[in-house]
Amino acid sequence: MQTDNIQNLQANALCNEKNQSTVFADQKHYSNPELHERLRFLVKSERKITQEILELISLVEQRELHLQMGYSSIFDYLTKFLGYNESSAYRRMQAARLLRECPEIQESIQTGKIHLTQLAKVQTVFKSQQKLQGQPINRETKLDLLKKLENKNTNETLKILAQELNVFDGKHLKLELNQKKSICLTLQLTQEQYDLLITTKNLMSHVQNGKTEDVIESLCRKEIQKRTKPTDKNSTAAMKRRMLQKQSSCQYQDPVSKRCCDSQFQLQVDHIKPVWAGGVDDESNYQVLCGAHNRFKYKQESGTRKVN
Repeated sequence: MQTDNIQNLQANALCNEKNQSTVFADQKHYSNPELHERLRFLVKSERKITQEILELISLVEQRELHLQMGYSSIFDYLTKFLGYNESSAYRRMQAARLLRECPEIQESIQTGKIHLTQLAKVQTVFKSQQKLQGQPINRETKLDLLKKLENKNTNETLKILAQELNVFDGKHLKLELNQKKSICLTLQLTQEQYDLLITTKNLMSHVQNGKTEDVIESLCRKEIQKRTKPTDKNSTAAMKRRMLQKQSSCQYQDPVSKRCCDSQFQLQVDHIKPVWAGGVDDESNYQVLCGAHNRFKYKQESGTRKVN
């Protein structure tokens, strides 16, 4: 039944492509009023399609289908599988998450009262504020703010966000490469994070010259040395370190397409066969997975364990 549905969808898509070719040929004969009316109809349809796309993206993420297919994030799924460019994928990803939490904005999307760029910006700001305040913004506040953003352009949206949430543009981190090939880093910290940085600078002032960049470099080098220092070659830590050197990316494969994830983000060493299921704790039973696929595999194994 599922295969029949997929084949029907593919057949409809092919039919639509043929129809579009015919429509394109006929467009040259539109009168000016017909052209305006046709364009207005398509724009309205585009908004409806956009809303449906956002809902489907949200559903894919909820079901973790992107992980099953070998993509470490919904962003990778949108760019590598669906073919969106990075900025388009980011906007749709953020907008889909906001729509999932606030489905009341469906009509505003369909009517064009609020657009995709606004939704992505608002969701980014909401996430930033949650990190700063240590707690999420409630739905009522979000819906009230989204109502104020209806029929507003990008600049007006930024002004409202600044007034309502005391933020400028929702950015916490900005990188700029200057002509000397050094990087200018603009970083927004919480008061607690800033106080910790100043305290650390003061404590290290006897070995550093007081510059923040030197303090950061020193801390980074110490952490790298701590995590890469030689250990007993037969220890678990040493074996896992060797695995990370052998496999520098996620080894998860989609069981259907055999596509490998290859993400290099949050790499972790995993037991191919879980220890609780009789797997041994040595290199022959190790594999490298990204954090997302390690958690995905754990969920699947946990379900199997409960059944058994």
